[in-house]
Amino acid sequence: MLRDLARVLRVGDREDEVFRLDALTRAGVGVDRLPYSLRILLESLLRMEDGGSVTAADIDALARREPLPSTRTRWWRRESIASFPASDPPAY
Repeated sequence: MLRDLARVLRVGDREDEVFRLDALTRAGVGVDRLPYSLRILLESLLRMEDGGSVTAADIDALARREPLPSTRTRWWRRESIASFPASDPPAY
């Protein structure tokens, strides 16, 4: 499947394979929802896929990755100090 996504780029007398992420989108994998950093990683994996250290399954797993729900508490979303009585300040 991944070899089908490759295109040949000719510059002068050189030829190189290029993998465009929009080809994955056309193949039904929505990579637009991935963070920019993961799209860069995905493009790199497409170039380096050799069936050994980088497999098609690795690329598919990253391309179809669903984000985990955030469980972090952000300090600026905590209740303000003004909402607590002076005798019971919040512990930060």
